[in-house]
Order: sequence, then structure tokens, then C-alpha cells
Amino acid sequence: MKQLYSGTLVVLTLSFFSLSSSAQSGGTYTAIQPGNWHTPAGPGIWQAAEPPQDCSNCLIILNVEGTVNLNTNVNLSSNSTVIIGGTGNTTVLQIGNSGASNFANSFSLIMSNDGTTNKIELANGSALVNASGAGTYDGLLTSFSSGGSTTYFKQVGTAPSGFVNNAVESNGPASYGTTLVGAANLNSQGTLPIILASFSAVVDNGTVDLAWSTDLEINSDHFTIQSSSNAGATWNTVGTVPAAGNSATVLNYSFTDNRPASGTSEYRLVLADRNGNTAYERGQRLPQPCFGLYQRHPERRCLGERQYPSHQPGRPGAAGKERHQRRWNDRSAVGQLLSDG
Repeated sequence: MKQLYSGTLVVLTLSFFSLSSSAQSGGTYTAIQPGNWHTPAGPGIWQAAEPPQDCSNCLIILNVEGTVNLNTNVNLSSNSTVIIGGTGNTTVLQIGNSGASNFANSFSLIMSNDGTTNKIELANGSALVNASGAGTYDGLLTSFSSGGSTTYFKQVGTAPSGFVNNAVESNGPASYGTTLVGAANLNSQGTLPIILASFSAVVDNGTVDLAWSTDLEINSDHFTIQSSSNAGATWNTVGTVPAAGNSATVLNYSFTDNRPASGTSEYRLVLADRNGNTAYERGQRLPQPCFGLYQRHPERRCLGERQYPSHQPGRPGAAGKERHQRRWNDRSAVGQLLSDG
């Protein structure tokens, strides 16, 4: 399974905020009682009308005492906002299992990264999103469309967490798990998705050849290659490689470290977008240097083959070469290390 590495998207802004609202050209939709979000006919829980499934520049307010069951799909675009909870009320947004095989028929709120700020706000500590019983395509998500494909990242819900169109690309957990408690603010502004298909390092005649490939890039600027000879305590930049910017096809990258440090070294990639945001990937140190590490001295290479868990595959090479194929954890954070924790 390829890792859907979302860079600045993976962790959306999570912060305290002041509740405010303003006129929205797409309309304001206010729930006045708990119950099902969608009803076949009539306003149901809504003061006047139910929000449309494609909600452009909308304001949706769920400030009721009780539970609102999300039983439809709503796409938020063009500065749309959903506010959950408010003064004096304990509001729960419950997301169940739609049994759907696509997003169009799912129980989901999807924040589009369309260059505007689409967000879901939990107004206070009594506001809760509970998606512990949600299905594959259900939950709170962000999306980014490019080159005829749409990439989805699940922020609250059950695994899997990453999709291209309706195909699963990452089986990891959602960024915030199955529940989210306020006060909090989820938004899709600054999304930087990338699908990393592979990452390898090979020792060859005193140099280290690194190679990686991507299946999808959006708004990427460059990769920085860094190495550490002290188990990740400090990192040194050894080179940079320009990124494609936007691509929906497989791209291959490579870099050679001609002056590797003596002893054991570990390599990581730092991805930067055109707005200056960065996200990190690093290998994990294991008891013997077969995975994510480079040994300059062939007499210290790993001998034999060791079995690792499915998310930490390692395979020592032969003839004095160590090789690793890096797979990815399904969660990361801006400015933090991506690890196999």
C-alpha cells in the first residue's frame, strides 16, 4: 500500500477560536433541534431549509442540545463554514456507517482545498464529533482536485485515511482519530498532498545512492535530503532536488551523497511547498543497521535476513551493500517527524 503523505494537509489547523459569523452568499442554515441532518422532505431539523450537498460560501450552524446525525454527504467550498455547538448547549455530530462505496453516497463533510478557507469549527468544550462507527468513506475529510483526480484525506473517522478518487491509497488512521472534542478548528487551507510510492538507499563504492518516486504531487517545490550520524539527534543537509510542482503521473527522483559520514548514517527527506511549508520523513533506527541506515564499513553490514512488521520492511543486500525500502506511517505533522510509532 502506498503512503498518502499529506505534508501540510495531514494536520489541519487545530486551535481555539472566537465564535463569529457573517453573511454568506450561499446562505445560512441553522439547526433548531437534534435529529437527522437529512430528511426526504421538509426542513426537518433546520430552521428554513436543509443545506445543499454542494455548499458554496455557506454558513451551517449546529447549536442544539443533543445529537445531530450526519446521514448525507456535503461538500464545502468557497469559504464555507460549519459551526458545531455554542453557548449553553452540548452538541454532538454523530457520523455512522453509510455502507457506501464512494464519497457521493457517504455520510461525510468534505472541505475542499480550492484556494479559500473551508472549515469546521467546534465552538466549545461541549462540542463533539463522534465518528467511531463510521464506514470507509464516512467522516470529516479534506479534498484537493488536480489533473482530473481528487485526493481525499480523512481527518476524523475510521481507517482508511487516504484516497484518490474513490480508490483507497492509505490504510492508516484518520489524522485526529475517530472523535474530536472542541474547542477546535479544522480547515483545508494550505493543503499539500503527495503520494510517495517508494524510497530506497543503496551503498555503492563509498557513496550512497538515494531514490524515491511519487505518484501524485500538488504545489510541491523541492526535496531536501538530510543525513544524521547520531541516531537523529542532529541532521545535516546534504543536497536538494527540485520537485515537479503538480503531477498526477509517476515521477522518479534520485540523489547521490558523495561524502557520507563514517559509521552508521540515517537519511530523511524534507518536502517543501511553494508557500514555504515543510514536512519531514525519516527512517527509524533498528537494532541492526538494515533499515533506513547506511554502513560505510562493509565488515559491519547486516548478515542474514531479518523479518520486520509489515509497516517496517527491511532487507539487507549483498556484496557489501545494504538496501532499504522505506514504507510510511499514515500520519504526519507539519514540522514534525514522520515515524513508525
